[in-house]
Amino acid sequence: MDTLVETYIRGNDYWISASGDAAKLISNNKGENTKEILEALLQNQLEYFWNDTEMQKIVLWQISESTQIMKEICDEREMLSKHFFSLSDIELAGTDIDLRAVSALLVAGVYYLVLHAKSTDSTFCEIDLKSEEGLERIRKAISVLLKKAYEPQ
Repeated sequence: MDTLVETYIRGNDYWISASGDAAKLISNNKGENTKEILEALLQNQLEYFWNDTEMQKIVLWQISESTQIMKEICDEREMLSKHFFSLSDIELAGTDIDLRAVSALLVAGVYYLVLHAKSTDSTFCEIDLKSEEGLERIRKAISVLLKKAYEPQ
């Protein structure tokens, strides 16, 4: 059964799909304007995760049960971000911006907000994520937070 699940998960590369064209943007980047890449990645992740029930279940499984399959999948996902962070390190050299921590909070926030909205009939901080207006508020917040994170301190 584990082999079947692993084959299925690996055959549906959710994190690559969720990244949209960010991988292409990363490969063409020379350590400049990484905010746009990260914003595109997070906005794509929000849309993809909102619309993909299978990915929602995989993330729930990933955080609720420790398995070798999910550890390997997480490690592969981390390898995808490694190249991006090496580029952002060039751009943000000499600043005190911890983009990894900012990104971790935003990614976790996207996951939690989507899972919360999909599993409850309640708002979160008075935002109804089941409405287009609520989703737009989250999209805008991602943009604002990244803009602030990239501003020199």
